[in-house]
Amino acid sequence: ESSDLFDIGRELEKKYTVPILVNGARNFHSYYYWSKYEKDKIGHSAILNINVSYTIECGIMINGEIILGACGLAGNIGELITGHDEAGKRQTLNSILASTSIVEKASKMIPQYPASILASIEKINIRDVIAAYYKNDPIAHKLYDDGAKHLGVAIGILINILNPSIITFADELPNSSEFVNTVLDEVKQQVCPEVLNIT
Repeated sequence: ESSDLFDIGRELEKKYTVPILVNGARNFHSYYYWSKYEKDKIGHSAILNINVSYTIECGIMINGEIILGACGLAGNIGELITGHDEAGKRQTLNSILASTSIVEKASKMIPQYPASILASIEKINIRDVIAAYYKNDPIAHKLYDDGAKHLGVAIGILINILNPSIITFADELPNSSEFVNTVLDEVKQQVCPEVLNIT
C-alpha cells in the first residue's frame, strides 16, 4: 500500500528471475526489436519505437534496457514542439498527428471539401481518415502530409539527441511508402548527413 512509485516489473524479475514486461505496447515493440537482432550487433546503441494513437509516445531502449524516467513516462514525445501555425502559436506533435486531432480537423475541413470521401460519413473515426488517404482524398492527404512532416521533425530531434540504431513508427498511420518518404524527407532536413543512415 505504499504511495511511493516503484518499478513493479523489476521487482517481479528479482523474485522470478525471468523478464517481466509491464511497460505498455511502445516498450513491448522495443523488446521485440532488441531480441530480433543480435545484441552484440546493436551494441550500446538505442532503439526507439514511436507509437501514434490518441497520444504519441516513444519507447526508448538503450543497451537492452527500457528507459522509464523518474515516474515511468519517459518518451512522451507528443508534447514536443514541432512547428508553429500561421498565427505563430506553437504546435505539438500531439496537436498535429494524434488520432483525436486528425479526426477533429478532418471533421472541421469537410465544408471546404464537400467532394471528400469523408463528407458522406456521419461520424468519422481515424480508420476512415487513413482509408481516405489511400484513396487520395484531399482532406486525408493534407492532414497526413502535414503530420508526416511534423513526425519527421520529432524524429530528427530524437536522432540528434540519441543517435539510435533503429527507429520504428506505427499504429494509427497510413502504411504507405508515400507517407514514409514524406517523413524521411523531413528527417533529412533536421539531421546532418554524417549521422543519418536510413535503410
